[in-house]
Amino acid sequence: MLITALITNYYFQIITFIVLVSTGSFFLFRKIQYKEILIILIILSLIPKLFYLYSSNYDLLPNDIPGHTDYIKIVAQKLKLPNPSDCWECYQPPLFYISGAIIYRTIKSMGVVNDTEIFRIIQFYCLLLYYGFLLISILIINKTLGINKNSLLAISLLLFWPSSTLQSLRIANDVPAYLFFSLAFFYLIKWWQTNGTRSLIYSCIFSAVGLLVKSNLAIMVFVFMICFLYKLFFTKRVISQKIIEFIIIFIILSVAILLNQRNTILGIKQDDPFVGNYKGIPSQVYGVGNALSNYIQFDFNSYTKYATIIPAEDASGRQYFLNYLFKTALFTELKTTNFLQSAFAIEISYLFLGLVILSGIGLIGLCQKDFGPKIPLITMAASLFLSLAIFRYRYPLASSNDFRYIYPLLIPFVIFVAWSYRYLQKNGILKNIYHFIILLFILLSSIYYFLPSIKI
Repeated sequence: MLITALITNYYFQIITFIVLVSTGSFFLFRKIQYKEILIILIILSLIPKLFYLYSSNYDLLPNDIPGHTDYIKIVAQKLKLPNPSDCWECYQPPLFYISGAIIYRTIKSMGVVNDTEIFRIIQFYCLLLYYGFLLISILIINKTLGINKNSLLAISLLLFWPSSTLQSLRIANDVPAYLFFSLAFFYLIKWWQTNGTRSLIYSCIFSAVGLLVKSNLAIMVFVFMICFLYKLFFTKRVISQKIIEFIIIFIILSVAILLNQRNTILGIKQDDPFVGNYKGIPSQVYGVGNALSNYIQFDFNSYTKYATIIPAEDASGRQYFLNYLFKTALFTELKTTNFLQSAFAIEISYLFLGLVILSGIGLIGLCQKDFGPKIPLITMAASLFLSLAIFRYRYPLASSNDFRYIYPLLIPFVIFVAWSYRYLQKNGILKNIYHFIILLFILLSSIYYFLPSIKI
């Protein structure tokens, strides 16, 4: 069939995707300065992701991909939600898997019978959701920094983040969770700035829908409620408006929480309300220490010696919260044996420490004056970081604070990095160091996944 040949054709898929992303970018950025540059950067950031998409299989990406694809196939074939015991990821909230099942059945009805081809198309769906997250993140940066030459660097960090090449292509519920997080956060900031009830309700709705995608978005609900309660009790607004907003929010979030915890409410057995397969993970292989030293100590030696971190090897630094967070944020848990990639990974790791210092400078600067308008941003950053530590403490496994959970944190991170420029630009040397770290990080990250194809 012509339609089967068309939808499985790589060139058709690429062109369709670029048209969709470009159209969405133009629509969202039509009133933003430098929109043409933004669209060019977005398209350029697609190149390593599309290259990797066509040079590997969907099931070779890190972290439990078969569990996610099994969930989609069960919903598609049986037309009902599975029990948590039916597959490794079947305890997860169902919204993403329902959408994946609809795509799976639709593509199959068009005559595509090969699962590899079907799941490649679903990878495009995940990539589209990831770029939705990126576009909304750019709007958040515009709300907080404005779009200028310096914030373009921050946006480029986000667009060319090294592990995003893998993470954006993973068939999993993490990527749609990022999208709903960014939408909820965008409208939260907009509400904070304007006090518009519509923005508040939108933020609440996207937070609620996020809970139906992934339980970890409870952190977005937490931050939403902190900001809402702060304005409820500490700002002068019409009492009737506050009461109406509270009632609407209570109803929306109550329904979302009940649906999120449907297995617990229905008495369907699973290991844990948040991580339903927790007891099935071999702690003797992936377990990590839970002492204070595991959280506050940073092993610089293993960080600079090993290109990537290995979930089951202590020597790679997996016992240390910061080591695991930093390395998997950069490269996921996918081990590299390529010489060039290893060399680049170590250089990128050094540069990342420079970015951490810059973000610290920016954060301190943000907290020094006019703190009120930045409460959502700083509260979000602190809550996300602490939630990673709490999650690892509650589930003492190496994977509990890995790359899957860091992408929402990248939004405030790159904003803090960009904010540090205000304090460095007056010193010529520091200004040059700032630009050197960011530009070299972006360059090395952009070509990192092309390196295995280079023969030396």
